[in-house]
Amino acid sequence: MVKGDNPEEKADSLLAALIEHGLAEVLEDDAPVRIPVPALVWQGVDAVRLSGLTNMLDRPEVVRIARKLDFTEAAGWIDAHPKEYAEGVFRGFVVEPDGGKS
Repeated sequence: MVKGDNPEEKADSLLAALIEHGLAEVLEDDAPVRIPVPALVWQGVDAVRLSGLTNMLDRPEVVRIARKLDFTEAAGWIDAHPKEYAEGVFRGFVVEPDGGKS
């Protein structure tokens, strides 16, 4: 459960929970490293984001919507890589020229 009285406290609480459950990690480097994904995965993630139908942190709902929009490869990747997905939501994604991690 996210706790806090203002948006900053709630954000801190959410990040702490993600880190605690191994869905994110703290990077020492100042520049965020974007998460490499295959092009079809990025297309599905971006389609869900552009739809505005859910908060991108709601991973199960993102998977459901990706499947509904016929982005089954993206849905499968998100299910198989929850940590990388969460990191990508915060740090960004980059399409791998060779297809990325599947």
